[in-house]
Amino acid sequence: MIIYYFAIMTKSPLYLDGLRVGLQEKFPSVNITQDMRDEHVRLYGEDWPAADLDQILKEGIVPSTLIISILGGQMGASNWLGIKFMKGYDAKFVEPIKVGDSIHTINTITDVLPHKDPAKDYGYASVHQDVFNQDSSVVYTRDLRYAIRKSGE
Repeated sequence: MIIYYFAIMTKSPLYLDGLRVGLQEKFPSVNITQDMRDEHVRLYGEDWPAADLDQILKEGIVPSTLIISILGGQMGASNWLGIKFMKGYDAKFVEPIKVGDSIHTINTITDVLPHKDPAKDYGYASVHQDVFNQDSSVVYTRDLRYAIRKSGE
């Protein structure tokens, strides 16, 4: 079994009162390998119609679920934000991500809102993610909505 390690940040997470619109965090680059693709498919299967699979494999395109897993792992392992839970997200592939690509992610806080009930221990933050390939082209974008703890207590 292949295990993927990401650079884990040692700083304390940011909580709601430390967030500002425009604040950015860059995640480390990840090289997409054939072994990563093969192991992911072995565990979860392909996410392509059988009729398209030969062409997909020929082009080396990776399943979308592999990219989503990598980004989710980076967000969780980064300890960047004091996330209580995810409210939802919208995502879009701009270009296919292929075996051999090296991707990196820039996260930007786009909105910070307190909870309507001041007694709650969290508020909300929106994060925009741009995923770039080795050519600095945006290949994937996500807009995420999180409940963020007010403090580390």
